[in-house]
Amino acid sequence: LGLRAALSTARWGYRHARGLTSKRAATELLRDLHNVAAEAAGFARKAKELRRRITPTLHALQVLTLMRAEEALGSVDGKRILEVGTQDGGLFAHLRAAGADAWAIDLSRRVDDPRVLCGDFMTAPLPHRFDAVVGTAVFEDGSGWTAARGSDDVALLRRLHEVLVPGGVVVVENIGYPVPFSVEAARAHGFAVVETGVPAHAFTEQGRGCALRARRPTPPLPR
Repeated sequence: LGLRAALSTARWGYRHARGLTSKRAATELLRDLHNVAAEAAGFARKAKELRRRITPTLHALQVLTLMRAEEALGSVDGKRILEVGTQDGGLFAHLRAAGADAWAIDLSRRVDDPRVLCGDFMTAPLPHRFDAVVGTAVFEDGSGWTAARGSDDVALLRRLHEVLVPGGVVVVENIGYPVPFSVEAARAHGFAVVETGVPAHAFTEQGRGCALRARRPTPPLPR
């Protein structure tokens, strides 16, 4: 009766409360509530981990990117990862320290490392394909990036697919602008959405972060 009363106070609760007259419906509802509680506890743990991992050289957006990549890849150790827009090199340096075969590309070179390339990700030649491409505050709908190139989500998705190995992962994390393509467009161009459970405004909610996995094979690039 207490659960029935609690549900009836919520706008969506009436139909659930009615279902409690069925033992099966009540059992399924309790299971769903348990799953919601477990998921909430998981988010709380991830939020604590996020705060713990922020350092003077690794800001919150980079930590979110790293956490999504780790969950999608299992581990970054040994993975060939390209960072687009390396800025001061904090995430790039962390990936290298964690054992990744890390590369980066930016419009201007601010990090003195032969694996940091200078050029436009959309057009610059790359040495090989990657297990993952990550970008923080780079691929943003409405930002300077799309203003300079036009809002061509198809070209971006094709380019991302082109530079990944089969099954490769894309991680995008923004702060002021949403991801510049829709879930439907990503799926139409050979990507599956990766559910990572990272506490952030998720791509599936038309938000500012996402993780995608390339599903279809693409024409070969040098490996």
